[in-house]
Amino acid sequence: MNNPFPITCYNNFYENPDSVREFALSLDYTNNGGFYPGFRTKCLSSISKEFYQESVFKLLSVFGLFDESNTSLEVHSYFQKTWSFSEDPNSILNQGWIHVDPKTILAAVIYLDPNPNIDSGTTMYTLTDNNFGKDEISEQMKKVRYDVFMSTTTCDIDSGKHYEKSLIDNNKQFEKTLEIKNCYNRAIMYNGDQFHAQSSIYNKFDFRLTQIFFVDDLHTPVNNIPRWRCNNYAL
Repeated sequence: MNNPFPITCYNNFYENPDSVREFALSLDYTNNGGFYPGFRTKCLSSISKEFYQESVFKLLSVFGLFDESNTSLEVHSYFQKTWSFSEDPNSILNQGWIHVDPKTILAAVIYLDPNPNIDSGTTMYTLTDNNFGKDEISEQMKKVRYDVFMSTTTCDIDSGKHYEKSLIDNNKQFEKTLEIKNCYNRAIMYNGDQFHAQSSIYNKFDFRLTQIFFVDDLHTPVNNIPRWRCNNYAL
């Protein structure tokens, strides 16, 4: 089923976001080779199973009452810290890399900064170049992104220059359709095949803190799926 979930913005997600933020800041963060900026915790299922399960089903409850007894799913959830790539807020390096999460049915982000850069939210895009493939990342580009994303302080200058050029080449293939601002305790949800990017990586207040979710497998009664309910109408 194409686009089973709508792009959704839900404010005041956690009843006590300060305690969730405090929990997040108490954990260790690493980057173990993923093609993403910043650092993540281990999957929260291995840190606090209770918090992990409650947060996952709370997230899904936005779309309906998902009964754990008749729902099976595979979800990965992490806290993530992201730092600016440049001290210049307008630098191209602070643009997010537009991409999809091709193996993900539903992705979500919860913003956990009390005083955020509001422009460091998430932007949705449509593809304007039909010849551009979702999975067209060369082995060389993988290495460059690895060098940049895995760096803790600085990266090789050639990798930085190549990354900037490749970022421009990648992002020029798209047109912005929707921007969601960074607001404390706001949750956003979208299909994994939706083109998206962090609107801006710049943050003058140290780092951007989020909780992210990737629902990679989901088996549940069809009436829990918004697209199925909507398609029941002939219009």
